[in-house]
Amino acid sequence: MAEAGGAEMEELMEEFSVRTLCDIFSDMRIANRTRNYSYLKGLIEEAQYRANRMEDHLYSRKSVEELEKRRIKLKAEVKELEKESEK
Repeated sequence: MAEAGGAEMEELMEEFSVRTLCDIFSDMRIANRTRNYSYLKGLIEEAQYRANRMEDHLYSRKSVEELEKRRIKLKAEVKELEKESEK
C-alpha cells in the first residue's frame, strides 16, 4: 500500500478521528499502565498532529485580530482624510 501524501494524510486524519488530545493522552496512559507500547508511536503522531493544528489555529486567530485592529485604524485615518478634504 502506498503512503498518503501530506494533504491526503490530513484528510484521512480528519475523517479518522475526532478525538481530543485528552483522549489521546488517556490512551497513552493506558498503554504505559499495561506496558503495551505497540501502538504508542501512532498515539504520539496523533497527538503531535492535533497539537500542530491547535497551534496553527491560534496563530491564525492572532493574525485575524491584528488585521482587525489595523482595519479599524485605517478606517479612522480615512475618515480623518475625508474631513480634511471637505475643508
